[in-house]
This record gives sequence, C-alpha cells and structure tokens, in this order.
Amino acid sequence: MKDHIDLFSGIGCFSYGLEQAGFQTTDFVEYEKHLRSLLRKHWPNTHIHEDVREYHPRNGAFLMSGGFPCTDISVANPRGVGISGQHSGLWKEFKRCIQEGQPRYVLIENVFGLLQRGMGTVLQDLAQIGYDAAWTIIDSKYSGVPQRRRRVYILGVRNGIPNGADPLENNRRSSNASRSQAESVDRGFEGDFEKGGNVKGPTAFFTRQRSDQYIECGLSGTLAKRDWKSYTDLVLQD
Repeated sequence: MKDHIDLFSGIGCFSYGLEQAGFQTTDFVEYEKHLRSLLRKHWPNTHIHEDVREYHPRNGAFLMSGGFPCTDISVANPRGVGISGQHSGLWKEFKRCIQEGQPRYVLIENVFGLLQRGMGTVLQDLAQIGYDAAWTIIDSKYSGVPQRRRRVYILGVRNGIPNGADPLENNRRSSNASRSQAESVDRGFEGDFEKGGNVKGPTAFFTRQRSDQYIECGLSGTLAKRDWKSYTDLVLQD
C-alpha cells in the first residue's frame, strides 16, 4: 500500500477516497476536537495530530494531501484578504510540511476563489521547494451530486512532471466525448416541474425569490449574496 499523510483532515474525505485507490493514511492533522473524535472512530489505528503549526512529518511519504482553510479566499467572504489572511495563511504551514517531509506527490484542494486570491503564491511556493504542479477544476455535479460546487485541485510532483505527461488527464477531459458526457449530465438535472409535469429524479431543487413563486433551478447552489434576504434552495425528495 502507498502511504498518505492527511493535513487539514476534516472528516477524512481525502483518506476515505484514497483508501479506495490503495492508499493507507498514516497521519491525520486536524485542529477541531469534534472532528478528531470522528477520525479516531473510523481510523482507530492512525496517528492523529492536533495542530499543523506543531506537526513535523516524517520524510519520504508517497503522498501528502490537504485542503487548507478557505476562510480568507472564498468569494463568500467579500472582505477576504486572500492567502495572506489569518486562516488561509496556514498555507505557509502546508508548504513547510511539504518541504520537511518531501513527499513524492502533493494533492492540494481549495475553493474556486483561490484562482484570484492565492493561486500564484501556491504555484510559486511549490516551484521554490522543488515541485512541478498541474491543476484543474472539478465541479461536484459531474460526479453525480446535484450541486454546483467547483473546487481547485493542484497536484505537485517532486523533481518535476515528465515531459508530455498529463497527470490530471486534461487532454481526455477536453475531448468531444468528454464534452458530450458533461452535457448529458447537465441535461440529467433538468426536469419539467410544472403542475402535472414529470420530475426525472428523486430530488429536485427550487429557489423562492422573495415572493410566493418558486423557480426550479436544476442544481443546488452553495452560497449566494441574496441568501440573507431570500429563501435558500429547497430540497424535495421522492
């Protein structure tokens, strides 16, 4: 099994997914006490560390992953100062852990706002400590979740990405076949929600717009500026 260090672990989503691909997590690093208790329940034999600022990884892990805090990066925070902020600035600790541990690969996740509020810093820092990087955007709706949730994923490779390599399969994902598949997914979220009409799936999303009128929106949003004065999306099952 390939070994994996999970920084900013949360509820262990990275580790859960990577286990399906043959990885074994050796270390969690999570600040929130209630999340550490959940990790301990599901991974009782894995080391759990409390503070990334005090964590020193062992050298030579195959993969290190993490989604560092998005608080100062997210577009939901119009006053966010970006990757230099109090919370999102923990990226510098992520960088230190990479530099100390020298994993073969690094997987980094953050919100779409990273593109405007810190992407250059992340890529420059990775290059500075000897990692080439490839990045992409993945929207959760193309994984079957009826929600628009775009996330940036960055793959760092120690000592460089081989010439001509395509580690995130961007060429395949840019093909006509992939585009047709994406369009098919989009159509799958559409439905006729008029009275007496047909709902295609067990779940539908509606938004109430400051009136008694409901608008079918196909996908659930994450957060909108209007949410403080309008009803958020409603979920109807079955």
